[in-house]
Amino acid sequence: MPKIIAIYFWLLFATFIFKPYNAFAQLDIWPYLKQLELNFPEDIGNRIEDIYKQKDKLSKIISDASEENEMEMLEEAFSRLFSLSNSLYEIYDSYSKKILSEIPEPLPVEFDRPLEFERRAENNMKKAAIIRREAGKNEDFTESLQLYEMALDLEMIALLNKGRALKIYQDYPVIYEYPWDEDFTVMDGSPVRALRVIEIDRDLLEERVKPTDLTEIEGVAFIIQIAAHSEKLSEAEIKSIYSGDMDVNMIYEDNWYKYYLGPWERYEEAEKVNKTLNIRNAFIAAYIDGKRLSVSEARRRQARQD
Repeated sequence: MPKIIAIYFWLLFATFIFKPYNAFAQLDIWPYLKQLELNFPEDIGNRIEDIYKQKDKLSKIISDASEENEMEMLEEAFSRLFSLSNSLYEIYDSYSKKILSEIPEPLPVEFDRPLEFERRAENNMKKAAIIRREAGKNEDFTESLQLYEMALDLEMIALLNKGRALKIYQDYPVIYEYPWDEDFTVMDGSPVRALRVIEIDRDLLEERVKPTDLTEIEGVAFIIQIAAHSEKLSEAEIKSIYSGDMDVNMIYEDNWYKYYLGPWERYEEAEKVNKTLNIRNAFIAAYIDGKRLSVSEARRRQARQD
């Protein structure tokens, strides 16, 4: 009898370990998005409802394609599904930017949490794009299906984080203790091939800005600091802040990784560029012979030199 029980246990365990990855069975984020109860104008609300309805239809098509091993049907359905999730992401993003543009700087400290949600969302969208590209190149139906499902999961998590950020923005200045204990991830238990894809493309996700040495610059120099963090930012995170043509440099200072544009020899040059950036919380900082000092003091010293 104990032997039969042991065999039964290992059969169940093997079934759990080797079951195929299925986004619709394991990670359905859509109900959580509805529970956020975000506020939109009626026309946008109707558009979102239509996205939900189309999503349900496409889920059924994907299920049918999976049973029939129809690659063309699968790719078309997932393409439309990703288009829907991206449309919803753009709606959340545009309303978040609109609210933030109307709040005077500096932003309230309560916004640290939603800004972190937005950073996570951007990173997951980047990962999803990498997985989707690999799924489209894969000729094996099962592997392609698993990769598409994982990419969709990543976009769903991105949507949830983006939606949570928007909810906090919409509720402000009232700050609630939101009951958001769920922290979704698809990394654990994901298809091995999908994890390898992320590993192969790690440079796209985690390419770092190389540190620079401001001490090599003689005299007064002005920079535009666009971000600072206690940990290094990924390339995707940096591009979410600034995606222009200028090089982004980094200096490690006072236990902070500081990201900046420049340097410029004159304050007026840096000021002119800063006005065109439209980067939240960007500001001009000054150095002399590599040492940081106030902008006003740097300008006074430069004026004396002139």
